[in-house]
Amino acid sequence: MLIDDLVLVKPQTQRHLICLHTYRSSGITEIQPLRLATSKTNDARCLQADVMENEVASSAGPLAVRLMGDPVLRRHAAEVTEINGCVARTATNMVLTMYQAGGIGLAAPQVGIQQRFLVYDLQGGAGPQALINPEVIETDGEWAFAEACLSMPGLSFEIVRPKQIHLVGRGLDGNEVSIEADELLARLLQHELDHLDGVLAIDHLDREERKAALRTWSELTANPTSIRP
Repeated sequence: MLIDDLVLVKPQTQRHLICLHTYRSSGITEIQPLRLATSKTNDARCLQADVMENEVASSAGPLAVRLMGDPVLRRHAAEVTEINGCVARTATNMVLTMYQAGGIGLAAPQVGIQQRFLVYDLQGGAGPQALINPEVIETDGEWAFAEACLSMPGLSFEIVRPKQIHLVGRGLDGNEVSIEADELLARLLQHELDHLDGVLAIDHLDREERKAALRTWSELTANPTSIRP
């Protein structure tokens, strides 16, 4: 998820939320790769083949963000069956990618990885977060809010979603995570969960809005230099 003018919010109620280890020096955020228990699984095989196109390596580095029209964004992502060093390194690289692109959230399919995990950072003091196999188990209310997306740079839409959600999943250490989110955090998490199911923000528009959005996207893609990230 992309936000042009960063909104600072107070952290919502979060229980056992696992944070990537970070430190800030001279205004620059550096992501420290997490150390996990040794796995018997070969880390190089822990992700789907699509990830190889992005050359996810053991050292941290930004990845290429897939744009609307890439078929990987329309596939239903598979559950992560083992949380190991490969997943942790990839999450670290995804955080760097998210920061570089000016986003506040990024789902694995957006960098070509067909696995159910995501990262986000609302810049409210908690630092970057990673969620594995997240699932919304309860929703309440409605809230209309303008959304943008790193996979559709240049477009934004007002979308109505539940105002509050209760989400469960796993952290990078394998422990259970439970989040009660409201407003922007709830919006961000729902947006990223959509990516795990092959759903884009444009799918929430009515027919005429969608046609207008596709026309705008066609104009933007005709001039690739106008598209970011």
